[in-house]
Amino acid sequence: MVSKLIEDVGGVLIFVALGLIGLALALAWLLARRLVSPLQDLAHQVRGLGPNGAIAPGMRQRRDEIGYLADKLGTTLDELRAALAREHAFTRDVGHELRTPLTVMKNTLVRAADRPLSGQDANALSDGVDDIGKTVDLLFALARAGHVAHAAFDLRGCIEDRLLRIVDQIEPIADRLVIDLPEQLAVVGNRHLAMLLIDNCLGNALFHGGPEARLRCSFADGVLSIENTCDVQRPQAIQGFQHGQDLLRRIAAAMDWELTVHAEPTSYRVDIVPQPGA
Repeated sequence: MVSKLIEDVGGVLIFVALGLIGLALALAWLLARRLVSPLQDLAHQVRGLGPNGAIAPGMRQRRDEIGYLADKLGTTLDELRAALAREHAFTRDVGHELRTPLTVMKNTLVRAADRPLSGQDANALSDGVDDIGKTVDLLFALARAGHVAHAAFDLRGCIEDRLLRIVDQIEPIADRLVIDLPEQLAVVGNRHLAMLLIDNCLGNALFHGGPEARLRCSFADGVLSIENTCDVQRPQAIQGFQHGQDLLRRIAAAMDWELTVHAEPTSYRVDIVPQPGA
């Protein structure tokens, strides 16, 4: 009788033990699947990422270790793409910004081969070297997303300085140049970045506006406008300079300024909203 009871109890215990083992295995499988599935989804997303792809926001917003990993990975990818974009922009900027001063210096040296170097030529070379050095420093700052020092300065002085450098290209001045600026235009930003910005605007105006382009620099309601007329007979001259526009916007953004471009068949205007100074 006792042996029979022991056998019955033993069988029940074995059955219960096997059931518990099966239940444990099932729970372990479900738990492992629940834990591994998000990792598999993340790996699948990463494998399928294209040049501009991104990890799904839902994955990055998970409140667990998977979400933390996805967010960190997405942030790293974004920073890497931004670094590559800055490097690509720097390569274009170097060719775009250094071509003019290098050409001026080269022409000066060519003339110097036939006659002694004049004081004016020496000054042109000195100015060119100085411009190249400052421009390279600024382009590196933009490319590295480094901090650009900000300070208060007179923007009108910058505009007048850059106009003096191209005054021989806009004669007769009375017919082709209008300046409507306050006596002082105090702003906050980087002086040389601002001069580089003005240089690009004026250079675009002269090149794309045509040999008879009229320039107007005005300031009203906190907006600096640099406008030039365009020759409708040469429409191709006002197109194809998207890189110049992109550089203008990035320079403005580095100083926390706003910049918008307005292109019309007969005119081209750049509106700049600088940070006001004290």
